Amino acid sequence: TVDIDFGVILKKSGNKAFIAALEENGRICGLIIYFGGDRAYLIEKGTMEKADAALSLKNLLESGTIVKTGIHLKAIIKFLMKYNIRIEGSINDLGIMFLILNPLKSTTDIFEISREVLKTEIRDASFGPVENIDGDGTNDVRNRIMENSQMSLDLEGAGENIDAGDSAQIDRSSEQVETILKSLTLYDQIEEKILLSAMEKDLIRTYREIEEPLIKILAEMEYTGVAIDLDYLSELINEYEGEISRLAGEIHELCGE
Repeated sequence: TVDIDFGVILKKSGNKAFIAALEENGRICGLIIYFGGDRAYLIEKGTMEKADAALSLKNLLESGTIVKTGIHLKAIIKFLMKYNIRIEGSINDLGIMFLILNPLKSTTDIFEISREVLKTEIRDASFGPVENIDGDGTNDVRNRIMENSQMSLDLEGAGENIDAGDSAQIDRSSEQVETILKSLTLYDQIEEKILLSAMEKDLIRTYREIEEPLIKILAEMEYTGVAIDLDYLSELINEYEGEISRLAGEIHELCGE
C-alpha cells in the first residue's frame, strides 16, 4: 500500500480539507478526503485501524488551522470517534449553512444545494480516471476516463484489513463513489457562495456561535448515549398502559358502547 502524509499534501494545497462519507446499508464504511486539484483520498474502515494511517488522519482532522468542510458532518464526527479521532478547529457543514439561509426547509442534500446555490446538477460535474493503488504497489487505472477530467481517486490501503463485519471492500467504480467525487469538485464553490450569502444576511454568527458548536456537542451526546434505568422505565410503561386502558374505558362508556 501507499502511505499518505496529509501534512505534506496540505503544504501544497493550503488549509482546507473537504470530507465526504461513503455508506453501506446506511452505515459509514469509509471517508473520501479532497484538498482541491486532481486527486482525492479514500480511507476505508480497515485502513483506519492501521497506526500510521490513523495518526496521519488524526493530525489532519485535529489541526486547529485546517478548515474542514462537508455535509452531514455530525455523522462523520460520530464515525471518527470510534477510532479516537476528533474533528477540531473550524468546520463548515454546507447542509446546516444552507438550511440557515433557507429556514422554511427542514432537510436537504448535496443535490439540492448544488442546484440552488450553483444552478448545477451533480451529474454534470466530471472527474478523471479512478486510480487504484493495490496492495503490491501496482496501479490499475480503470477504464473510466471522461472528457474534461477534473479529478482522479488515489486509494490508500485498498482491500486490506477490512473489518470482519464488512461484507466487501468498497467498490471504487460504484455510482456512489462517482457521485461523491463529482460533488467534491463543487464543494469549494458552494462553500464560497454560502459563506458570502450568510455574511450578507448577517447569519454567519448564527452558524459560528450556535450551529457549529452544536454539531460537535450533539455528535458527542449521540455517540455516548444516555443511561436508562430499565426497571423504572418498565414501571412507567405499566403505569401508562394502565392509564391508557382506563381512559379508553371511560371513552367507550361515554360513547354508550
